[in-house]
Amino acid sequence: MWSVVSKLFTYFLLLVFANYYLKADFGRASFIISLYSLTFAIAFLGASNIFTAWYIKRKDVGSIFYFLLILTLISSLGWLIVAFGHLWVLPLVFILPLNLFNSVGVAILNSKHRYDLAQANSSLFALATLTGALLFSAFG
Repeated sequence: MWSVVSKLFTYFLLLVFANYYLKADFGRASFIISLYSLTFAIAFLGASNIFTAWYIKRKDVGSIFYFLLILTLISSLGWLIVAFGHLWVLPLVFILPLNLFNSVGVAILNSKHRYDLAQANSSLFALATLTGALLFSAFG
């Protein structure tokens, strides 16, 4: 059920983006979000999957968490430098550490076989993105 709700939020989000922003703004935002997604993929390096496996086997997950935290802080500092020239990128600087905690939380939920809560989390993330897009659209 949550998978369907998440997909509906995502499609609605795409409609809002396509109709609410001008082409140039939508292009800039798409470019920055693509770079942000690339940063997210590099910063986390699939470690949430390792985190899940180690959490199930009761290994030391603290070292993975601290490593991810250091990578996230370095990435956030890089995005902070970019944000000095473009203030509308600033929310991404604050979202990156939140994504770390979200990824770790989803990894723990998946390791406890609570896939329904992980999907609900995905739906809430899409709703939060929609809210942020509407609130920050006039930010420049």
